[in-house]
Amino acid sequence: MRDWSSDVCSSDLDIGGVNANDPGNYGHELALRIIAASALCGVTEVIWNRHRWTEAGGTVDYHGVDAHTTHIHVGFTQAIADNPSPYADLCKWFGHALFGV
Repeated sequence: MRDWSSDVCSSDLDIGGVNANDPGNYGHELALRIIAASALCGVTEVIWNRHRWTEAGGTVDYHGVDAHTTHIHVGFTQAIADNPSPYADLCKWFGHALFGV
């Protein structure tokens, strides 16, 4: 059985399969959904397409080495990262929080 903390590094998760140049703008939509559900999901930061969002600071330009244009970086509270629930259960919960599925 895997747990959530084994699938994150320093309580972070990178969501791939998105591209900032995608005409469907899926990455932007997903980043907005994560931010909207941040309190429910224990999200502390989102980095996407040269922007960084935190609850305390809002959205600011991001100038890190990786522009995060091919993945969304999501930082979680330590409590979420250390959650002992099985990984599959947390994925279902996260999906429901973001998409209602």
